Amino acid sequence: MIKHSLLALTASLVISTLAASPLARADESNTFPLRKIYPEIRVIDTTTLAGKLDDLTVIDVRPSFEYELIHIKGAINLPIEDSKFVESTKKANAETGKALVFYCGTETCAKSYQAAMKVRQVIGLDRTWAYDSGVEVWVNTHPELTISLNRPLDPKKLIGEDKFKAHLLPPKDFISKATADTNAKVVDLRDRFQTDGVSLFPLREIRTNLDIVSLKKIIADAKQANQAVYFYDYAGNKIKSLQYLLEDMGMKDYYFMTGGMGGYFDMLQGK
Repeated sequence: MIKHSLLALTASLVISTLAASPLARADESNTFPLRKIYPEIRVIDTTTLAGKLDDLTVIDVRPSFEYELIHIKGAINLPIEDSKFVESTKKANAETGKALVFYCGTETCAKSYQAAMKVRQVIGLDRTWAYDSGVEVWVNTHPELTISLNRPLDPKKLIGEDKFKAHLLPPKDFISKATADTNAKVVDLRDRFQTDGVSLFPLREIRTNLDIVSLKKIIADAKQANQAVYFYDYAGNKIKSLQYLLEDMGMKDYYFMTGGMGGYFDMLQGK
């Protein structure tokens, strides 16, 4: 009873602090385009989260594949697509007694908001927050509080924007280059819910079903055979995290498609 009372008191104090924290609102329609779609979801900024990290239950709602590539130190992985997501979140909340913070990949990823929406009826909105800056902003701001490939991220291995862009190709160039290089591997990183029967490289591309063991083998085989590898996903959200694995395995000749399939369809529409 005393333990639960202390947990409840601690959670209340943290919630009060979060509520009083200055949450960035300037230019949020541009930086955080999804906030207007989920106005009822409360958000937490990077500085506040870093300062309260030990007082919160931080939940990574991305697939386990992405979580293993890179995640916030201390975060637990509860993929939002899992049928037991709400049940597992409720259990985590009961065990820790702490307020919940959900996050996904980037400012344009809706999963952190959707997670908070899913559990609001179970736990209550005052105990749920979305860290909608996402793991990409976190990694660049707090590499010392980041785990990559099951070990602390070495700040010296932080991948900057220039290095990322060096492997990024517009959809038209990506398709042209991958088509011309018949010896290269093409990897589709979309999950089974995102494919919709649409394939850019029929009978050629490899689908990993978001299995990191399979992905490591593909990369290792390509490296040994001196093959380039071309990766694309649904919206360009997975590729930045994937780059840490590629660099860790010593892969040099690899490319990503800007915006994923979304970027491809934008190109077709002349956007």
